[in-house]
Amino acid sequence: MSSSARLEPGVFGIRKPVLLLPDGITGRLTSLQLEAVLAHELSHVRRRDNLTATFYMAVEAIFWFHPLLWWIRERLVEERERACDEEVLRVANDPRIYAEGILKVCRFYLESPLVCLSGVTGSNLKKRIEAIMANRHAARLSLSRRLLLAVAAIGAVAGPLAIGMLNAPTSRAQSQDAPRLEFDVASIKPFKPGSQPENRNIAASHGTLMLRQQTLRECIEWAYGLNEGSQLTGPAWLDSEQYDISARAPEAAGEDQLRLMLQALLAERFKLALHRKTEQLPVYSLVVAKGGPKLHEVQQQPAMGLNMGFDSGVMTYGMATNMPRLAALLPMFLDRPVLDRTNLTGVYEFTLRVEMDAEPRLPEPGQVFMGFGMTPSIFAAVAELGLKLAPEKGPVEIFVVDRIERPTEN
Repeated sequence: MSSSARLEPGVFGIRKPVLLLPDGITGRLTSLQLEAVLAHELSHVRRRDNLTATFYMAVEAIFWFHPLLWWIRERLVEERERACDEEVLRVANDPRIYAEGILKVCRFYLESPLVCLSGVTGSNLKKRIEAIMANRHAARLSLSRRLLLAVAAIGAVAGPLAIGMLNAPTSRAQSQDAPRLEFDVASIKPFKPGSQPENRNIAASHGTLMLRQQTLRECIEWAYGLNEGSQLTGPAWLDSEQYDISARAPEAAGEDQLRLMLQALLAERFKLALHRKTEQLPVYSLVVAKGGPKLHEVQQQPAMGLNMGFDSGVMTYGMATNMPRLAALLPMFLDRPVLDRTNLTGVYEFTLRVEMDAEPRLPEPGQVFMGFGMTPSIFAAVAELGLKLAPEKGPVEIFVVDRIERPTEN
């Protein structure tokens, strides 16, 4: 079946799977490249990968709050793509032709945003291409080893169930000591601009969470870990009203637990209820320009802050950061989200120089900075780094606030 959408080749359905090919793919790939890509998709069908992914998504919908499922999602995509790659190479497909076919699909078609759709460009693309070119594949299991693996899998599931049934009273007593998803004490107070010196920050460590002069939008974004390209929609006062939130949990609570506790606190005090969806919306893709990146890689962690200056109509941002954080910074000069498509994984030290039409208007102390709006010179500034902002439509995760109320001061 063919489709006019710029969607990568993929297998849809479980009982009667259908292979969907985008229009024009035969003109973009050679016959050998197309044959290798189709072999990859047929491998997904034989392995029933869509059924496995659907089962995972049902479990994730029930236990969405468990961090282990987030890790399993990445492993699920990684392992299913690795297994299909190995199968394609095992049937004597040329590694170079196969790798070129995958890269052409990435170039001309959008990656599927759903884990339940079996495509060809999923997982860590750089690692996959390296493995394909090295022609690495796992050894096939003998019958005895398959039986041993099955016994081990049954034991892994049945063992904990049996122990739990035999020690049910003890397990219930121990569950009282498990980390709770709520703070021991929490205070929420509206902040009035001008009542205190500017001190807008978020600090989370050793079981203590402090959000100073933060809008409710910023609180929700931190609680749910909204990544670059995500959007949050809700009432206007999410951006106009600021709050001071102080909360304390057991000292052993890490940042991930503090985020979950803040989610529970927002639901309790603000009656927050939201849902998320993914839509194809106008975005800019941050990609590597012809000639390659002009960046200096450094062996250090990304810096949280940056050095900002303004002189002779040019605003400069000096930073040491990675590409996802740069992509999250750029929308302050644009009118749409930015998705990192560079495949650059390092930390880079550079200066972004943006020419401004007039002296930029920065927010008053304590006020929220909403960006400079559309600034055409940002495209030239990004080009100086050997990068490019390419307009297209891409998957954007949208968090929609269904309900929220102002809390009473406490």
